[in-house]
Amino acid sequence: MIVATHVRQFLLENLKRHEAFFRRSGPGAPLIMAEYPDEEFRRDYQYGTRLSETYLSEHAYELGVKAVRNALVMTRLEQKTGGLRCPGVFHNWGTGLTTALFTGGDVIFEQGTTYTSGPILQRPEDYASLRFDPDNRWVNYAVEFWRGVASQDLEGIVVASHAYRSPLDLALDMRGQDLFTDLYDAPDAVDGLLRFCTESILSLQRVLEDRVPMLRSQPGGVWGVAVKPRLIFVNGDPGDLIAAPMAEQFDYPWIVMLCEQAGAVYYHHHSIGVSRSARVCRVPGLAVQQVLQDSNGPRLEESIGDELIEASLDTPVHLGMNLAQCKSPEAIVDRLCRGRFILEAFAPTCERARQLVQTVESHG
Repeated sequence: MIVATHVRQFLLENLKRHEAFFRRSGPGAPLIMAEYPDEEFRRDYQYGTRLSETYLSEHAYELGVKAVRNALVMTRLEQKTGGLRCPGVFHNWGTGLTTALFTGGDVIFEQGTTYTSGPILQRPEDYASLRFDPDNRWVNYAVEFWRGVASQDLEGIVVASHAYRSPLDLALDMRGQDLFTDLYDAPDAVDGLLRFCTESILSLQRVLEDRVPMLRSQPGGVWGVAVKPRLIFVNGDPGDLIAAPMAEQFDYPWIVMLCEQAGAVYYHHHSIGVSRSARVCRVPGLAVQQVLQDSNGPRLEESIGDELIEASLDTPVHLGMNLAQCKSPEAIVDRLCRGRFILEAFAPTCERARQLVQTVESHG
């Protein structure tokens, strides 16, 4: 796909803005990404395919090529609004396949995503039999996907090697809901399982980087945010579902291990756990925390207290809420300028999207 010079310049300028944001240790204007319903985008963006193992075995490389094309289509949309999104490629074929990358087991394909058929560990101590096979078929499909990506011109595009589950989340899929009682009844076995999950995530990251060297050098990023090469994304949802002392023991220490050994870690969870967000910001080495608005969770615009603003100076916070739907966007932006935040706006029109970008940029 031939990329116009002005599009490439836009990509590189946005990368510079993100680099400056992450170099900054003090407060200031948020980064803002802005979109709106655009017919040209809907026409040109290639939406998801009905996944199956047969399809992946035959077309993983093509899916990688298509992912780069979609990132560039997204760039044109962001150009119209003046937003600062850094479009990227993010490998995610569903939570089931994420687990299968480490176990080699079968998955269920359904409506464009994947699920596991159920827990594979019947007893807490069964974790000792687990082995990560870097040559299992799911890893090979992922490698082919990234080879397709690497075949394209990636200047200005950010990448994240996989939508990893946090060690606790991966353990939950392997053990099922019994993991929550294991935290109390079999803590040593849980620690063993979490060590396996953490070390396996790091091993898979190395495997992907060894087989597709581009993943070591390309700017790392996810969901529009550019961080630095070798980014690891983790889904930290289960940490919001357990008592705070349990998170201190069974969630955060393993995230620290990832931070120490990976290039950077982007930690995603939901607004149901926004009360934990200030604590998450203080996980040593964390690069970004994203808090996504739940439909039935606390409203993020009403949950940004002084403690979280101060904590964002340790780790920037990506707020997964729609600035266009906030009661007073200007007041929100004024408040967030006291910390380090990343915002999103999904506006009804291009004009409104531009206005919201200008509101944020005027605080720079």
